[in-house]
Amino acid sequence: KTHSQTLLPMIDAMLSMAEVPVEELDALAVSAGPGSFTGLRIGASTAKGLAQGLDIPIVAGPTLEGLAYNLQGADSVVCAMMDARRNQAYYGVYDVKENTPQALVPQAAAPIGEVIEAVNKLGRPVIFVGDGVPVFKEQIEAFNEKRQPCDQIKDHALIEAVETCPQTC
Repeated sequence: KTHSQTLLPMIDAMLSMAEVPVEELDALAVSAGPGSFTGLRIGASTAKGLAQGLDIPIVAGPTLEGLAYNLQGADSVVCAMMDARRNQAYYGVYDVKENTPQALVPQAAAPIGEVIEAVNKLGRPVIFVGDGVPVFKEQIEAFNEKRQPCDQIKDHALIEAVETCPQTC
């Protein structure tokens, strides 16, 4: 099935599980990207239709920052990454200790080697999250081995993370 066929039933199921009637929503959040053009359009169109019907505002937020929010409070730096195809990743690096992720490296698209290099320059423990992690797992593990392997892979409902530590950890 396509996103356009599954999105509304997923929204309905999520609201049901949270026991929140749709009429109680104050606003809707949508991803502003990066992401697939078609996926972003489907999400924005669905939100627009719902928001108009409910007479509530829509708030757009960056996808990568949203991924980083999932690890709010972590001491490690978070590298949120998505597969951009052709051995490249959309990525952003965030400090998530506070309430709002602070960008340490602004989001960009780059070859995976440049992503690893940007993270390595920070010299801090890092958690990689997002759908780019399984795609670039070998490169991340090689990066991890060059530092000091932590051998910790964490699975979350919507996040696959590989945690790495600097030489000092």
